[in-house]
Amino acid sequence: MQANQSIVEVAQKFNVDVTTIDVVKPDVYRLVTRTGEQHCLKRMGYPLDYLNWMDSALNDLRRQGFNSFAWRDPQTPHGKILFGKSNASDSPYILTPWLPGRHPDPTSSEDMIAVAKALSYFHLAGRAVKISKKGEQNLLGKWPSRLKASFEVLQREVDKAKYGKGESELDLILREHGDQLVERANKALEILKKSDYQATCKKAEREGTLCHGDSGPKNFVITAEGPSLIDFETLRIDLRVYDLFRLIRLASKKNGWDFSIAQTIVDSYCTVSELTSDEYGLLSVWLQFPGKACRILTRYERATGSKEKREFIRKLKKAMRVEEKISPFLQKLTEYAIERYN
Repeated sequence: MQANQSIVEVAQKFNVDVTTIDVVKPDVYRLVTRTGEQHCLKRMGYPLDYLNWMDSALNDLRRQGFNSFAWRDPQTPHGKILFGKSNASDSPYILTPWLPGRHPDPTSSEDMIAVAKALSYFHLAGRAVKISKKGEQNLLGKWPSRLKASFEVLQREVDKAKYGKGESELDLILREHGDQLVERANKALEILKKSDYQATCKKAEREGTLCHGDSGPKNFVITAEGPSLIDFETLRIDLRVYDLFRLIRLASKKNGWDFSIAQTIVDSYCTVSELTSDEYGLLSVWLQFPGKACRILTRYERATGSKEKREFIRKLKKAMRVEEKISPFLQKLTEYAIERYN
């Protein structure tokens, strides 16, 4: 075996005797031990306060009886320490169990039913988690400022394309699609403005709320025992409907924006914990808002090299092909809300 010696050294800090190291993606490794145990070793470029907060929240989640996730168990030989480093100046690495199984199929109703229910159980257990203030990532109440900042980037770039004399690829794309993006963003902001967002946040703060932050199908593994959540780098305090939005959007993108899958996700989630009509309205805010295009434009503005800008143009073109399919989906989303909550 030819292995990266620094990875072997980090693994040894967790009491793991490695025989095989597979690179899953940059800074993520699947480790196999001499006894056949499998672990995931991941580099975490985050402040230690946040890493400790994440660990405290997830271990308390386990104490609440929710076990369908991959994180260290301090009671096991390999879970006694939170992180290890190859040297003092390096970023910390965490070790979690490697779950045997597969990612759910976004086109499968059966998989999406199971995943939506698992997400709902995660949120229910998260209400009881005792969360420290130190190191927390708290986004309650911050949606208006976040969306407004993204909208300002979008509006600025669309105006430059519409009223300027440039003929760049970005100008041409935004002249064709910019008004549609702005219209969708305005509609999302209007829904948010008319909603009871702040009251919903205060209620969530009182009752307790834990949000995965990136709950798409790729962050679930279907095991023999059922779906489990993985990858908690985005763990935060936020409204649960943000997680539901991520699951719906990422599953829908993979299945051609077939609304029946989105409906299956919402209906299945609600069999465990019902959404209020206000929460459903807040879910629609994120589905309406052209967040992908806004993120690309924000990064494009910050890019300095021509190669980097060309890559963002490629991503924006891809995003626009998705946008062409989303209007009928959004119309069905509105119709579904009327049928379900009126």
